[in-house]
Formats: sequence, C-alpha cells, structure tokens
Amino acid sequence: MGVDAQKMENKKNIIYFILLTALFFTGCGSDSENSLNVKTSKPLDDVISDFTIIETEKGQKSWILEAARAKIKKNDSGINIIEVSDFNVVFLNKGDKVILKARKGNYNKQNSNINTRGKVVIKSSQKKIITSNVNWDPVSGEFRTKEKVEIHSSEGVLKGTGMIASSDLSDIKLTKDIEGEFSN
Repeated sequence: MGVDAQKMENKKNIIYFILLTALFFTGCGSDSENSLNVKTSKPLDDVISDFTIIETEKGQKSWILEAARAKIKKNDSGINIIEVSDFNVVFLNKGDKVILKARKGNYNKQNSNINTRGKVVIKSSQKKIITSNVNWDPVSGEFRTKEKVEIHSSEGVLKGTGMIASSDLSDIKLTKDIEGEFSN
C-alpha cells in the first residue's frame, strides 16, 4: 500500500470515529429534543410464561387455570384483566373434574369471570362440549355461550345454538336450533 493510500485510509478511519462518537453522544442526552424518551399515559403490561391461578372457596381449591402465556393488563386502579393463551381450567367439582381448554381468553380479576374464544372444549368423564367461545360465571357456576355447540356423550351427539351448562356438566340446556343423533 502506498503512502497516499495509507493517508486516505487513516482519514477514512478518523471520519468513522468522529461519526460514531457524535452518534453516541446525541443518543445519551438528558431531556433534550433530540433524545429518545418513551412516555406512556398508562402502566405497561407484564407478560408471564407458564402462568397459574388457583381459585379457592372456603379454603378449598375450586378451580386451577394454567396458561402457556399470560398478559397482565393494568390500569390506574391495578390489575383488571389477565389475557391468557393456550390454557386450560380444571374445575374441581365434588364428583367429576371438568376441564375447559381454549386457545385464547381472559380472566377478570374483579369478578373472577373467565371468557374464552377460539376453539373451546369442555370435557368431563361423561361429556365433551365443543364451541367457539364460552363464558364462565363463578356467581351462577355456569358456562354460557350464544354460539353453535356440539355435545358428545356415550348416547350420541346433540347440536344447537346457545348453551347454559352447570360447571359439573350435570345440567346442560341448548337454547335453539337443536338437533341430534343418538344410539339405541
């Protein structure tokens, strides 16, 4: 490399050094207009993997929610909604366990309601319910939906639109468009 080529290379290196130094110091300012400040008007949400909630009643577990992922939605008064994905809820009824599985949903911390969407399956040892979304109300202890529903049991398949079911699946009511196939 000749002397002129080496001088050009040195000048190029000095220019790169000056540019990098200038970029570094412009990004490190305090509250100037050129600095990057991220301000939000509401609290940021937290995301948690392998999330579990255990609901108790009189010291006994009543249900367990397990999710692959949970997003904790906060507002000024605290946590209100927990959005969950790839989750199941095990309802610990007196007799049979009932398992609700869904792709997406949310848990309302204020009233303990669980709302699901996507493919939803509710299963006991005797019955399996398939729908596109369902809401569980802890006050009434009922699953509710206005969507199409399929109920599978050893006796056959019952289809309809709209459903109200007890949390142990012992009492299920379809509200309209009811049809079914049963074995003898």
